[in-house]
Amino acid sequence: MMVKAICEFVLRRDIPAAHKLITRCRSNLDNTWRYSRAFLHAYQGKMEEAVADYKHAFNGPIIESDSSFHRAKLAQGGQGIGSVSKKCAQ
Repeated sequence: MMVKAICEFVLRRDIPAAHKLITRCRSNLDNTWRYSRAFLHAYQGKMEEAVADYKHAFNGPIIESDSSFHRAKLAQGGQGIGSVSKKCAQ
């Protein structure tokens, strides 16, 4: 679901769709979704909402996901990031 939200933002610049998908990822066990929502709020100029989400994210639990895999691939020059594009096309 988060990959779809990234696709909506990066490929289509559809902020409302990305926001909706991110909010569907809401979980009390993992605040990772709040970082993405905070980014979208900041991108839209909604700084108070962004700060509130970042504060909640910093104070909540985070479960490590395969996002660390993508960060590592980006550090290697983006090799393997094509899998994200393939998921976006689905």
